[in-house]
Amino acid sequence: MKIVDLKKIISEVLATLPKPHSADVIDEVFLAIEQNDRLFRIYSECSINLGRAKVNAAGDNWVKKELGRTVLRESPAQLSKLIDTYSVLNITAAAKPKKLAGTDAKPKPKTTTAKKRLEQDARQALSDYYMANKASLPSQIALYRAEILALIKAGVPVAEAFERVVDEEAV
Repeated sequence: MKIVDLKKIISEVLATLPKPHSADVIDEVFLAIEQNDRLFRIYSECSINLGRAKVNAAGDNWVKKELGRTVLRESPAQLSKLIDTYSVLNITAAAKPKKLAGTDAKPKPKTTTAKKRLEQDARQALSDYYMANKASLPSQIALYRAEILALIKAGVPVAEAFERVVDEEAV
């Protein structure tokens, strides 16, 4: 058995527990597992394969993640005999920071992969346009390749980038 199996049974138990969940929900989850033969068998197999401490820690973490809650403190288990201690959780889910509309947030810098993809796409667009319109373009247009490429990467449509260079440089 794997941790994934444990996550499945914890999600299953959480769905059956009354809502809103209490601060002691982790202890309640392990008690429910303990009292259900099928769930207890899966828990036991996971414990044998991975170790009880690892399984209990993973279960504790999965409940916190599923509910989106933070830990208030550690407490000795009152209900379940499967765990020695558990995390007492905050009653409300942790608030996720929201971005306010209209704020002047700086755009995230592009990753290296995104930059490379942008470069490749721009080069391909330049090449495709050049090959399709070679006959109508000035013979010296190849000298302005870098400038055209920079315009395309800046978001200027390919045809417009070529037109700007031709108009500005009077090639």
